[in-house]
Amino acid sequence: MEEMLYPYRRTNYLVTKDAVDVIEVMLHLGTLYYRGRGTERNYNMSFFCCKLAAEEGDPIAMNNIAYFYDMGYGVKRNVNKAFTWWKRAALLGHPEAMCSLGKMYSKGKAVRKNYRKAVEWFFEAVKKGNADAMHELGVSYHYGEGVSRDDSIAMKCYKKAAEQGNALSMYCIGIMYQYGQGVRKNWLGAIQWYNKAAEYGYDKAYKKLELLCRN
Repeated sequence: MEEMLYPYRRTNYLVTKDAVDVIEVMLHLGTLYYRGRGTERNYNMSFFCCKLAAEEGDPIAMNNIAYFYDMGYGVKRNVNKAFTWWKRAALLGHPEAMCSLGKMYSKGKAVRKNYRKAVEWFFEAVKKGNADAMHELGVSYHYGEGVSRDDSIAMKCYKKAAEQGNALSMYCIGIMYQYGQGVRKNWLGAIQWYNKAAEYGYDKAYKKLELLCRN
């Protein structure tokens, strides 16, 4: 869940000053309840606060509400409503929502699977600097989903995402070095990237390191 304020909110669409005040207060309270800061953690109250902000037209709150519906936090799980809120936030230019919407299309979650649509949304999110979307583009090129398969482009996407701290991309780079996908096979390179992923807390990287080091 996102925390309260991002600078693009006020320039992306028009709201009254009173609405901005409500949005800021509700998002702040939602964050406190979600994190359990200064109060007991309460997903129900967090959802309620974010919903009020979302109804005022705030894309961050919409993104949070979608997340709650997707995970079933503070509300009954409903992937259809998650999709609806993510789409509303994405159309307002929210990068994380764009990426999440792309994932819904790529997985066929609450909507018919459509890799091309997924890639379109990933590209839109990448334009706004979203590292997760850059990783998802790498996956799309790696497996030829919605685009022609191209391991060299996949590697470039993974590296750009990794530069922004995406641990899963670091792990995928390790795989590509290990098996020579898009690059010349290089076990030392694989070990280096698995190690980076492990440092960022990606558990599967530890298993890869154990197997490579035994050999």
